[in-house]
Amino acid sequence: MAQSELTGHSRKAGPALWIVSSLIYLFYFPHVIFNINSVMSSITFDTIKNYYTFVYHITHDSSFLHFEGMQYPYGEHVIYTDCQPALTMLLRPLTFLHGNLIGIMHTLIFVSFIATPAVLRRVLLHLNIHPLMAWTGALGLALLSPQFLKMNAGHFALSYTIMIPLAMLLLIRIVKCASWQRILFLFVYN
Repeated sequence: MAQSELTGHSRKAGPALWIVSSLIYLFYFPHVIFNINSVMSSITFDTIKNYYTFVYHITHDSSFLHFEGMQYPYGEHVIYTDCQPALTMLLRPLTFLHGNLIGIMHTLIFVSFIATPAVLRRVLLHLNIHPLMAWTGALGLALLSPQFLKMNAGHFALSYTIMIPLAMLLLIRIVKCASWQRILFLFVYN
């Protein structure tokens, strides 16, 4: 697909996808969105444990990779407890945000849901899909994503739907314009 087609249609189609996606999630989840810091996605034991480990790791642990809130005196590696280490590493020094950690996590997950169709549309355009089909297909794929159910099951680290489409877009761009710098970046990224 020509570069003009990738950029020409995107000036209106990209923002339209953001708006439509936002309205869909606002329509289906108004209570969660308007009470983002005081609502739980479900009440399964796994969900409660994952909320607890996320908040505890940010506010109490002394190590970035070791979770001390369970399995006393040994603790656990943060990956086994679904602590989301990259996010906890960013939020730990921001103590003024610690009262809103659940809301921050929920917000990032919903922003991921809302942004996913725009990224998927870019992937589909790179694969020479007709722009209208790319727009509707991206919205449909994002709304039917099985990752969405991960939030309801309490697996928050798996519910960022944008991660796989972003990786696909990165790979497509690297393959289309391969250079040793991009290959090195891909190696470091992986």
